[in-house]
Amino acid sequence: MYVKQILLTVLLLFFAVPFSQSRGIFGSYELMGKVYDSKGNLLRSQVISVYDGKETREIRSDENGNYAIKVLYGTACRSVKRGDSHRKATREMNTRKLIFSFKEERVEIHTNWKKGARERTIEKMLRFRSIK
Repeated sequence: MYVKQILLTVLLLFFAVPFSQSRGIFGSYELMGKVYDSKGNLLRSQVISVYDGKETREIRSDENGNYAIKVLYGTACRSVKRGDSHRKATREMNTRKLIFSFKEERVEIHTNWKKGARERTIEKMLRFRSIK
């Protein structure tokens, strides 16, 4: 009788553990670095617009030309979405690129959210290009 209880408990734990971790994952990381205009001048204390595909927000570089922006990421819940639909839902919920704009200049960068989720901070220099 005692052996059956132990075996039943072990089997229950074996099957319960994978299902207890079926929630999606959400978090953020910081994208940061120096920012330059198209002529190579450091942009100090300047307002920069950032478009993520859904909304535009403004950030300001500091007096040394550094910028920082928080990028959100997430993965779909595996218990609801399976296989290809899980991957598609995860792709759709994450920003693939950010478009930085300053006056008549802009630069697009890929967010690489998987790397950001691992490292928590990604350094990336921004060099604007003229869009005229």
